[in-house]
Amino acid sequence: MPSPIDLLSKMLFTRMPVRMKSGLSPWLVCLATTIVALTSMAAIYRLNHLAEHKSQLRFLLTQTKEQMSRTNALEWEGISKGEIDEDLAEELAENKKRTDEILNRLREIQAFDRQGSLTTMLEVYEEYRTEIDDVLTLVQGGEIREAIDVDADGIDEIYDEMYSQIEVLEEAYIVQQALARRLANVGIAFSLLLAAAMISIFAHQFNRKVLDKHQKLKSALMDLKQAQNRLVQQEKIVGLGQVTAGVAHEINNPVNFIHGNLGYVQGHTQDLLKLVQLYQQHYPNPMAEIKTELAEIDLEFIQEDLNKILSSMQSGTDRIREIVLSLRNFSRMDEAECKAVDIHEGIDSTLLILQHRLNAQGDRPGIQVIKDYATLPLVECSARQINQAFMNILSNAIDALEEKNEQRTDQEIKEKPSQINIQTSSSDSQWVKILISDNGVGIHESLCQYIFDPFFTTKAVGKGTGLGMSISYQIITEQHQGTLEFYSRPDEGANIIIQLPVQQKACHMF
Repeated sequence: MPSPIDLLSKMLFTRMPVRMKSGLSPWLVCLATTIVALTSMAAIYRLNHLAEHKSQLRFLLTQTKEQMSRTNALEWEGISKGEIDEDLAEELAENKKRTDEILNRLREIQAFDRQGSLTTMLEVYEEYRTEIDDVLTLVQGGEIREAIDVDADGIDEIYDEMYSQIEVLEEAYIVQQALARRLANVGIAFSLLLAAAMISIFAHQFNRKVLDKHQKLKSALMDLKQAQNRLVQQEKIVGLGQVTAGVAHEINNPVNFIHGNLGYVQGHTQDLLKLVQLYQQHYPNPMAEIKTELAEIDLEFIQEDLNKILSSMQSGTDRIREIVLSLRNFSRMDEAECKAVDIHEGIDSTLLILQHRLNAQGDRPGIQVIKDYATLPLVECSARQINQAFMNILSNAIDALEEKNEQRTDQEIKEKPSQINIQTSSSDSQWVKILISDNGVGIHESLCQYIFDPFFTTKAVGKGTGLGMSISYQIITEQHQGTLEFYSRPDEGANIIIQLPVQQKACHMF
């Protein structure tokens, strides 16, 4: 039967495969790792037990040498006295009793000695004890000369042999104890590294799933943008509902999958981290290589960072749901006929709907609307679509003004009140022009090129979906063959120029 040292040596130094099949279940990896970890713990326990066993043997052998020296001293005391008096006899009996106790303990442990050296030493001691008893018998009978001869011819030689064997055994046990301790430390290091490797495997699996789902989400979002563009060309509200519902369903599936797996990943990770903490509690002073490895992987950072990742995933999926809901709300517009309408009426009706945001309320200052209307021809368009574009543009202007007012004092607002300017004109009988400007916060020139991109927004998180300007751009340019331009600078507000043809070749409904 192989020793614990042999078992651990084979386990640590046998060549193991460094790559797993891509289809290998992480649960199988976890089970295999757990089995290896438990085996390592058992081997470490046996190695520590073996080290204690060798230490105990060394202690008993040292006591044996002391008792032998004491026996020799008592023997020569009897020889020098020429007799064994009552006191000496009592000391000899006590010495023999103590020696027998030590030898009995050695015989009990003898079963653990694989090399047989202890058996040989015990046999030599029996010879030594027999010779001692013979000498003591001669002394007790008054045969002192014969006792001295027996001691010189037999006991001294056996004593030297016995003493030499004990010293050899002690040196061997010192080496074996040190080896067992070293292998136990290696086993501890192996177990810690195994736990760290398991954490890395699960972290890799988690990151791979997150990346896969992230790619799917990006693809789904791109599909959402394309679907949103296609929505502009739909003619019926039923078609709109079906498309948006399908897009929302496709997005919600991967999002729900991530939600469902986050809890399991967090639980597995916490279990593995607890295992490492248990090792650290029971083995607080590992080898220098272990300390270096633990410092490099930074387990505390991993635990904190994983919690942040899970929180970010939760926030991201909630945000996607809000975007889908906003898309549905913007897309649910009734079908309207393309007919000649008064653009001014559309602007005024939109301002009327937004009046509650323009009026002063409590601590919120009012917003002035300055209109400069020119005489315009009737414009062929879908009134509801154009009104929706006006609604989006004016709502953004109000948001920008409110954001700027939050940064100004009451005196500054009084000296330069918030304003929205609406100016219309007609350069010829074929086109009409609407200029909408505000003195809000504005944005950097480098961001102006993205203002009409789907989902782009400069508003704070949770305050905008980034769809309003995109939908307005599609209504003006794609549905009505017009133009929409945006100009802005920080703290100088924004200017939006809308140009619409007076006559339409065809109106394309949402």
